[in-house]
Formats: sequence, structure tokens, C-alpha cells
Amino acid sequence: MEAGLEILLIITGVAVGQFLLLILHEFGHVIPVLAIGGTAHITVGGQDGRTVNFGPLEVTVGLESVQSVFTYGTVKWRGVNSDRIHAVAILSGPLMSFVVVLIFGATVLSGVESPIHWILINLALLETWRLYQTLVPKTYSRGPYEGRPSDGKRFLQLVLS
Repeated sequence: MEAGLEILLIITGVAVGQFLLLILHEFGHVIPVLAIGGTAHITVGGQDGRTVNFGPLEVTVGLESVQSVFTYGTVKWRGVNSDRIHAVAILSGPLMSFVVVLIFGATVLSGVESPIHWILINLALLETWRLYQTLVPKTYSRGPYEGRPSDGKRFLQLVLS
């Protein structure tokens, strides 16, 4: 494959993959909620966007900035009264990211060919960063999450309450 075309394919693959992995991370949060009959709303990229309904699940994709499409996602759920389900839902987003990192890492180590090799390496590194950022207990100090607790902090607050 021509070098310029391969680089373009890698950049495009990483961009599309990062967007899809953000949705997958957020979907990880809603799986336990939907499993017990609750409803959920996933927002990616920004609050002002296009919303699609899939029964008990709503998904909004907005474009507050190009960066937000790849880095900003939230979930709101209703119909969950169990602290245990809340805890599982909070941790399921980072768990989904962890599973993705394991699968992509194993695939790369199995000897997949370029350019897929480079796409998966980059996505595994980006998803590892997302996993770290969401799992470490903290309050975000800037960006679209400013003032909000991470998944790790929300989990600790729930456990300690």
C-alpha cells in the first residue's frame, strides 16, 4: 500500500475508532440499567445534537467541538433503585474500556498486519488513557467535565455513603 494512503487510513481509522469506543464506554454504563428494566440516555460530543431512541435507550450525538466528539460522553439513567446496580453501572464503563484494551492488545500481539496494527495500537493506548482518566477517583478540573466526579470517585462516594 502506498505510504500516504496508509497514513490516511491509520488517521481515519483511529478517529472513527476513538468515537466508536467512546460510545462503547458509555454503553457499558447502561447495560446493567437496561438489564433490570431501567431507561438511559447516552450523550456523546455535546448536549445539543441529534437524539435517536432505541426503546429504553436514547442516544444524543452533538458537536460542541471536534475534540468533544472523541472525548465527551455522559450517561443518565432512571428506574434504578438499587445501590448495587448503581455501583455496577458506574464501573461497567471502565470495565468495557479495559476489555477493549485487552482485546486490542491480544490482537496486536497475535501479529495482525499493518495498517490495522497501527490503528489498534493507537486505539489501545487512547482507551488505556480513557480507562485511567475515568477510574482514578478525582473531580475533573477543566474541560467539559469540569467540576464533575470521575467514575472512580462516583463509585467511592456510593460505597462510602
